[in-house]
Amino acid sequence: GLYASAALPALVSAPAWTGNYVQIACDLAEVLWLTDRGDGAEMVESALRDKVLTADFRYPMRDVRLALARLAMLRGDDEGAARFFTQAREVLEEQGAQTLRAIADHDEALLWLRRGDEQRGRLLLVAAQARFAALGMSGWVRRAQEKLLRLASEERALRPVGFRSRGGPSSRP
Repeated sequence: GLYASAALPALVSAPAWTGNYVQIACDLAEVLWLTDRGDGAEMVESALRDKVLTADFRYPMRDVRLALARLAMLRGDDEGAARFFTQAREVLEEQGAQTLRAIADHDEALLWLRRGDEQRGRLLLVAAQARFAALGMSGWVRRAQEKLLRLASEERALRPVGFRSRGGPSSRP
């Protein structure tokens, strides 16, 4: 479609200092992330690494490290994603970019949940939800809450019959 025929070749050929390059490159990564599509991800990732990350170009409300973490997750590179999430958090804290910081926690939670580390994923979701609430990001609050409720529901479904939620067997016969 239009994405492949226009955006990707322009991303590859344009210099990173071109107006809005960082925004466009990060937005392309986000489109891939939100649509769970890997086609073109390598080209976007290469452009982000070579042109944006290396020069450390920054753009308001965008972060190349967050974009690279998402692309790494799409490729199944969980270790790379974890490294980029850590780097993103550091930079976003330094910049005071609290909305992106909260989104980074949310997205990293998805990584740990996918890897089966529910405790770590849940902690990040709770932290993200608190940040979203403090920032008035009600749609994101609901999104995080839905994921937490789904986790709790799955946990209850897996709990053996006769066990209370606080641990230990039930005293009932």
